[in-house]
Amino acid sequence: MRSKLVTTVVGTVLALVLAACGQDAGGTSGKGDAEAVKAAKAEIEAASAALTFTPPGPPLDAAKARGKSIHIVAVNLAVPILAHVAKYVEELGSELGIKVTVSNAEDQVTGMQQGIQVAINGKADVIAILGVPTDLVRDKLRDADKAGIPVINVLNNPIDLKAPGQGAGPEFWASVGTDLELGGRLIASKAVLDTDGKANVLFVDSEGLAPEPPVVKGIKQVLDACKGCTLQTKNVPLADWGTQITPLVVTSIRANPNLNYIITLFDGMAIFATAGVQQAGAVSKVHVVSHNGGSAALALVKQGDVFTADPGVSEEWSAWATVDQAMRAMLGMQPANPLVPYLYLDTAAVKDIDVTKERDVYGDSFIPGFRKLWGLK
Repeated sequence: MRSKLVTTVVGTVLALVLAACGQDAGGTSGKGDAEAVKAAKAEIEAASAALTFTPPGPPLDAAKARGKSIHIVAVNLAVPILAHVAKYVEELGSELGIKVTVSNAEDQVTGMQQGIQVAINGKADVIAILGVPTDLVRDKLRDADKAGIPVINVLNNPIDLKAPGQGAGPEFWASVGTDLELGGRLIASKAVLDTDGKANVLFVDSEGLAPEPPVVKGIKQVLDACKGCTLQTKNVPLADWGTQITPLVVTSIRANPNLNYIITLFDGMAIFATAGVQQAGAVSKVHVVSHNGGSAALALVKQGDVFTADPGVSEEWSAWATVDQAMRAMLGMQPANPLVPYLYLDTAAVKDIDVTKERDVYGDSFIPGFRKLWGLK
């Protein structure tokens, strides 16, 4: 994710230390966990198949949405996945005759609130929220509801089809998202598999991001079940990714000679973690894994020396799903299935792919699929 999202405004920065699994604190010596390795391999294999499109709901007539509008409120367009999704929604909106406007809050609570108010004042037909923590804008979301404007939460919450807002909460009409818990399980599984069940992990978290809890849950599910693994967590706020992650990794490697894997919450963080491994001279010893599947991160995965895997979701597919949900709201239909599928991506998977071309990475089955669903040629 990519993505694939706020932190400086959320409150006190906490540093969690999650419980170590089993008794082998060394991680690189001693007995590994064969059952954990078997489970990790199965998890990864299941998420490695080529993606195929399944219609998320009944057909709709996209022509009837022409002239309507979507207003996007993004927590910070410096987050690549958010910027890319917003760009793809704008491009698709232009083709469909739907006006798309964007507010970039740049991590500021006032910017988030003002972005929603701009949409209300402008009488937008739909509001799409990218990465904005619900608790910080709840009153404004209620104002949008009072104004009759449906709000869609995009890549920002665990999906629950039986819950209000498809898991986003009662302030939302619908969601677009992926199985974030699966993302956490996949990246932890990679660490377990590569270390033969003896992963000594530093997890670099970024508390306060709305998608964070299910990712952490997935990571802990895998590593808590691994008897030969250990897990330590450090927190780095979004605004400090570029300045704190690299030195944190260097210091951690030097302090813990048994450290062999670094997991980051999102792949934008893993780029800085990779630099830390290189600066610490630990390229052959410590590896990095994350998720979101963005092109810059996948370029490092393709090299294969430090950053080993970056499963994720197609940002463009996520944008098309967002527009699909928005049109259903505009046309008085019921929300569609909000899930965008995950794809496991490691060095072997991308070695012969141009990772700068997202459709080469994830495929493009969603394009003819959505176009047919919308009655377009």
